[in-house]
Amino acid sequence: MYSFLLLIFLGICFRYCYKVYNIDVSEARTLFESNEQQFIVCGYGHTSMLDTPYYCMAGIKLGNIICLAKSKYKKYYPWFILPYIHFIDKGTTKIKDKRHITLLIEGTRTKQSKLRSGYYYLAQNNDAHIVYFIIDFNNNKIRMSRPITHNINIKESLLPLIELTNNYKKSSFSRYPKNLSDIKLGDI
Repeated sequence: MYSFLLLIFLGICFRYCYKVYNIDVSEARTLFESNEQQFIVCGYGHTSMLDTPYYCMAGIKLGNIICLAKSKYKKYYPWFILPYIHFIDKGTTKIKDKRHITLLIEGTRTKQSKLRSGYYYLAQNNDAHIVYFIIDFNNNKIRMSRPITHNINIKESLLPLIELTNNYKKSSFSRYPKNLSDIKLGDI
């Protein structure tokens, strides 16, 4: 009985790892290869720790991406992921690395009434364009928004994210749609 349950568990783990490994990043690759500009790549829909391997694998496959993560979480990342992560403390807005910088715009897995605005200041201080992405779990793909310049109004900078997410059901890009943060910024 236990060996049967173990086989089922291993099968589920293998299927999950296989999906993560095979995530399609062609849309992102096309965007990055056709532009000389550095991007701040903002992920939306992070409601589960099961999303994190997708983000890490996409970054590894693209190669020219560096992910931002809070310094306090460094101990949770395996050694082979560390070259793709830049650990930051609150208030970091200038990064010397010339790779594309990616971050999760909600800043947490729980529902927030507003998004964090750090992506906008990172774009300004690094002279980078802004692009948003979601994980299309139904098709196992990274989906990208249209890129925008950081020279626009901060609230207008969310329009490509709204356009991108309007094309999908919340359940197709979030494991827990009820935990999705609202696509708006607080009073600035």
